[in-house]
Amino acid sequence: DNFMSLHDGTNNAYTEQERTVFFNEVNNAGFDEGMDRFAQFFIEPLFKKDLVGRELNAVNSEHEKNKPDQNRRMWQIMRGTARPDSVMSRFYTGTVDSLHHGDDKAIAALREYHAANYCGPRMNLVMVANLSLAVQLDVARRHFGG
Repeated sequence: DNFMSLHDGTNNAYTEQERTVFFNEVNNAGFDEGMDRFAQFFIEPLFKKDLVGRELNAVNSEHEKNKPDQNRRMWQIMRGTARPDSVMSRFYTGTVDSLHHGDDKAIAALREYHAANYCGPRMNLVMVANLSLAVQLDVARRHFGG
């Protein structure tokens, strides 16, 4: 993304057992707009087919990387013994096949999941900057609400 390059920025995400962490880093010159762009990612995600496909490949690569990991394999065996109606029994990584190759059905499912699960009360925002607390709170309130 050109904006991120212009403002020495980076962004990424990772998923743990109970949460996904998204992060966004930009220099002070791009802080306000960078936080607005970051907020929009949650408020009105684009779900562009090419970007979904790129992310799908990243998810699949992570799955492939984790397959030989003995701890993950043991965890999956433990998950397999959970009650079928428990969230613990679900397979917790994605593959190209399980995510339908990023087709229109997968994108529709992402939109539905987003609408049902991405809401302010379920999320936390952490901001770290060498700007005053007042400036950071102003940016947080304007772009993330609250």
